[in-house]
Amino acid sequence: MSTIISPRPTGTIIRNRVCAFTLVELLVVIGIIALLISVLLPAMSRARESAKAIACGSNLRQIGAAIYMYGNENKGLLPVGCLAINSSGGNLVWDTLISRNLNRPCSSIYINTDPPPVLKCPNDTVPRPSPYQTAIRSYSMVEAASGTWPQRIPNGVASDSFYPATDPNFNKYFRTFKFTDIRQSSKVLMVAEAFGVITNPNMAGHATGALVQNPNGQLTGYAGMAHYKRWNYLFVDGHVELLYPIDTVNGDTTKLAGAPPSGVWLRDQH
Repeated sequence: MSTIISPRPTGTIIRNRVCAFTLVELLVVIGIIALLISVLLPAMSRARESAKAIACGSNLRQIGAAIYMYGNENKGLLPVGCLAINSSGGNLVWDTLISRNLNRPCSSIYINTDPPPVLKCPNDTVPRPSPYQTAIRSYSMVEAASGTWPQRIPNGVASDSFYPATDPNFNKYFRTFKFTDIRQSSKVLMVAEAFGVITNPNMAGHATGALVQNPNGQLTGYAGMAHYKRWNYLFVDGHVELLYPIDTVNGDTTKLAGAPPSGVWLRDQH
């Protein structure tokens, strides 16, 4: 059986219909995409900053573990914050003392050429001067504030002396502390974030920035905040909290730069 194909009628034009967006539809799609981007970008930025804050907190926990290891090796003593070792400006600081517990054995008093990575907060962008560009330390021990004993006794946990042991003033201005000296270790700060500023940056292995006494020591000259206006704080018992600076002084604005320190900056908590 043959198939009969009907001839195409003369004058008939077959048009293929082309599907396409109209201008209005295209503008609607672009508007939806723009709206999604405007919603998602802040969320992504917050997630990224949250990840940095978590990484910073992890750094502090590792620093805390290293400090405890130092204490176990040294009869329960906390590392000194900063100790003059000679009259020509040489200093021994806390991060040098714990560096071998952070997988950075130290052959000299300085660790500024290759400091442990955990000493750097991901948000610390303060430039360090040449030749110490890599000497980044984003954290400071809480200092037993300046003054003679017993006036300074209630303050921080990190002892310091800019007088070498051979100086007559050494015993007047220096005292070491043990973990057992801290009455409420979960309420007393041991290490806080403090980046420093371009003219006075916090540098690994150096006395510069090694110690901090109050929130003002964190904030002075630093335009930004570490993590959305909050900073990480390591307490003596080893736990880390992300807090607003005002919360560390019990909400008292007069104590942000106050002397003597207050709140969790005090070693003697009752």
